[in-house]
Amino acid sequence: MGGLLKWPLFGEVPISVTRSGLLDKIIAKGLMGKAWHPLGDHEREEIVEIISQTNKTASRIPWYRISRTLVTSRDFGEEAKAIRIPILYLYGENSGYRGMAEANAEFLKTHLPYVEVVSLKNGIHNLELQKPDEVANLILEFFGKDQLNSVAKSPTLSCQ
Repeated sequence: MGGLLKWPLFGEVPISVTRSGLLDKIIAKGLMGKAWHPLGDHEREEIVEIISQTNKTASRIPWYRISRTLVTSRDFGEEAKAIRIPILYLYGENSGYRGMAEANAEFLKTHLPYVEVVSLKNGIHNLELQKPDEVANLILEFFGKDQLNSVAKSPTLSCQ
């Protein structure tokens, strides 16, 4: 679809169909992959609704640019090595991008001092859709650790 999105008139056709909502369930099933089948009806409806809201704002130019990222992206590895803030990197073991996720995780663990890498068993690329509670808890736990580390590094305050 990326090539079609390049053209203003022709590229608007798939975007218009996407915005119409006709493809919401198909797109949701595609994003979820194997994780779609074990879901209950209510969970599926929630995910389709999330996708529906995203699809309503679909626009040709950003989608075209996203489709081009593999071709146009640049290596920022050297700049990334300078990061000195805590990073939480989550990925799903069933992601269609698992190879790239594992390579990213390895890079982060090798070059950054404050990284926590978590791979979620049976997780897909869009973990926030598949496992929202688990992802939210991991993020909150991560921020909690950061807060505790900040307090531990702060000078002791005395209350009088």
